[in-house]
This record gives sequence, C-alpha cells and structure tokens, in this order.
Amino acid sequence: MTEVNFNSSLININSSGSIFNGCSNLEKVTGLSNTTKLQGSVFYNCGKLSTIDVDFSKITELGAKVFESCTSLDISNLSIPNLTKTIGERDFYRVPISTVSNLGSCTEIGVSAF
Repeated sequence: MTEVNFNSSLININSSGSIFNGCSNLEKVTGLSNTTKLQGSVFYNCGKLSTIDVDFSKITELGAKVFESCTSLDISNLSIPNLTKTIGERDFYRVPISTVSNLGSCTEIGVSAF
C-alpha cells in the first residue's frame, strides 16, 4: 500500500493497535484535514511517508509515537496552537523538523518526543 485517502470528516484516529505500523511503502495520506486527535502509534515506522495533509492547527491531542521514525516526513515548521494535552513519548522521534514555533497549551512533553 502506497497511498491512503480517508474521508475528510474523520476527526479522531484512536489507534491503540498501531493501524499503519511498519507500512514501509506508505508514501501519502490524505483526508485528515479535519482531524483533531491522533492517538496511538498511527504512522509509527512508516519511513517512506512524505505527504500527509494533517492540519496541525486543528490538532488538540496527540498520543505516543504518532509519527515516530517517519524519516521522509519533512516538517519545516511544526505549530500545534490548539494542543491541549501532552506531546506523547516519541511522537516526532526521527522526523526532520526545522522549527517548533507554537505548542498551544501543551503541559507536558514526553520522553524523546523530538
């Protein structure tokens, strides 16, 4: 599988079972522009994932390891202004991020989050 297109009305991904864990050929995910919660290791270890249409300004919750080891996902400016909870353990571990500018009301940053 190289591409996934969700219905744009998808608001919450609760992935305690790591939905795309290790999908080594996944490159593009669309339909997440209205998503507010990404929980669990949704895109953990998807090394070729380079395009995802998440609107980080709408994200209020991030679970642990959401984007861990997504080494092809280049985020130039990470801004999550509506974040109300923690950035989970290893959420952006090994993800190329140039700048972090706004983490909203984040009260805790997990171990190895970046």
